[in-house]
Amino acid sequence: MQISKQIARLREQTERSEKKKGRKSRGIRRVADLLVFLVGPPGSGKSQVLRLWTGLQGDRNDGVADMGGMKVQIVEIPSVVPGQPPRGLPVLPDAFLVMLTRDYPDAGATLSAFGPSAAKIPSIAISKDEISRSMVIKSRDDLAKLEAELVRITGVTRVYLKSPQEKLHDSRPLVFRGDVTVGQVAEAVHRSLARNFKYARVWGSVHFQGEKVGKGHRLSDGDVVELHGARVLT
Repeated sequence: MQISKQIARLREQTERSEKKKGRKSRGIRRVADLLVFLVGPPGSGKSQVLRLWTGLQGDRNDGVADMGGMKVQIVEIPSVVPGQPPRGLPVLPDAFLVMLTRDYPDAGATLSAFGPSAAKIPSIAISKDEISRSMVIKSRDDLAKLEAELVRITGVTRVYLKSPQEKLHDSRPLVFRGDVTVGQVAEAVHRSLARNFKYARVWGSVHFQGEKVGKGHRLSDGDVVELHGARVLT
């Protein structure tokens, strides 16, 4: 089977898996590659960020954003009111917290209000106002900075596949956590391809674009990979 058909099959399997394996935790159904919770006190701008990030209109408290082909689910958690216990924060092993605050020092109090469970989730604090050390979200350019930080902290590596028969790479990446090699990408596409791997060409974090590399080559977020097998797969 041609590598392009293997890539198409992988894409279909991934989409079916997302539909079937939407995981639930306290009413939260996972429907994307990454899950982000927006938390903060009243008036901190959670709804504004949610609408800007996802393009949602109305009163919905969750939506899905596109980050370079990676789907990110953003869920707005009810406001943290000082002196009152917060309403339950769902904890999933690969979730991420964005804390919106009126003032940057509020971030610690916001996080501690949810108890020790929240400490297990990677987080970043942003603010409505221009405050030193905080990230302000008022435009798409600001969101791009937040998304870059999100990728950095969570260790996400987005790898885009390119078929040798096509000029353009796939718009939907394979999403890995942490370091990933060309060999691991080949294994994710098809075990036969990994066994019969010959070489790959990589565009992105290489010495020159389209560089020929082996299975041990480590990839960076955003790299494009074209896999070549030693023989036609069956």
